[in-house]
Amino acid sequence: MADESTNIKNVCEMTIIIRFVTDCELSGTNAETITETIDRELKKRELDYSKLISLGFDGAANFSGTHREIPYIHCRAHLLSLALTSARNKYVSIKRTLQLVKDIYKLFHKSAKLKECYKSIILACEHIHTDGADLASLAGGILLEITQSSFLITLVVLDEALGAVNNLSKILQKENLQLSSVPVLISSSIDHLKNVSAQCSSNDENNSIHKCINTLKKYVSNSRKIVENENKIKSLKEAKKCVDTMIEQMQLRFNEKSLEIIKLSALFESFESLITITEEDVLKICLYFPSLEPADVWIDLNSFKYVANSLIDENVNNPLLYIYKANFGYKNLKKLAECLMCVPVSTATAERSFSTMNRIMNKIRNRMGQETLQSCMKISTEGPSELDEDTVNEVIDLYARQKQRRILLI
Repeated sequence: MADESTNIKNVCEMTIIIRFVTDCELSGTNAETITETIDRELKKRELDYSKLISLGFDGAANFSGTHREIPYIHCRAHLLSLALTSARNKYVSIKRTLQLVKDIYKLFHKSAKLKECYKSIILACEHIHTDGADLASLAGGILLEITQSSFLITLVVLDEALGAVNNLSKILQKENLQLSSVPVLISSSIDHLKNVSAQCSSNDENNSIHKCINTLKKYVSNSRKIVENENKIKSLKEAKKCVDTMIEQMQLRFNEKSLEIIKLSALFESFESLITITEEDVLKICLYFPSLEPADVWIDLNSFKYVANSLIDENVNNPLLYIYKANFGYKNLKKLAECLMCVPVSTATAERSFSTMNRIMNKIRNRMGQETLQSCMKISTEGPSELDEDTVNEVIDLYARQKQRRILLI
């Protein structure tokens, strides 16, 4: 897996995930530079291209390439983000509402007046605007926008729609994600969006969206008059179009073809599902990994099913790990296990490495060199969560011996 970002010094960094994290500077973000950098880092560690099993990127054009003889995994979390971004960009009212939410955060995130309630935000904006302080004009502008009926309606619909999508996004980024749950989660999220869309076109004032809109209007009207800048039905229609676009984009990006390798890999998550694998399933899996011979894998798997049957009641949770560590035969099945364990669902690991980079290279430590940054990131990512006293003393002694210090450490 690989991804690129910019550090605090405004230098482009690329993170490459193999079995450990490495971070390297990029002289540019074009495809040629990225390819040369990845090639250099792999050769530096004497890693053989012939043993490459799959690639995982965020779907950016510079990472995509044209020749794909091994699985190219487009990060599922990025797919979800692209689907929502595409839907947002089509509708001005949606973009305006989301920008306004950002402005509200900008106004309140460092303020003691921050409240979770919509009513409290209005009262706080009125207070800031009346005070005439530095943020008075921003508060006044926000106040004008959030008391308009179109904003209230769009906000309620987005809250309903993005609530389920946010849960899906968080689950897709989990380290211990179960592959078998991914198609179900995507399907349930789409069903939830369809329900939101149906409520937008419904005239039933008792459904959750209409009730929430009426409640918010009631809160506002106690202290301030609602500005009916748009007809309620018109605002709901615009919001419905956005939700329908979200559904369309998610169905387009999370199609059967893109999820096939995940569904096939999920068959190896338990011994109960493993014994149901057919020869056709094996053939489909091996199409993703040219180094595997389907007939040989099927022979090994058919034989292993007798072992799998006996392990169902023995509380062994990870069939792939069991096959990989087994010290008896099944050479072809072991090779398949290695391949499947390397297939990522998302590139969240690469994104986490950028969070690690930003924690380590902060404003105070912005002159840190590349080698030191790499070493600190590896320690943070792969190192133990706690160090015993002997290890701490050993590190201090090693640091003290590097050169003469102004302060005597040993």
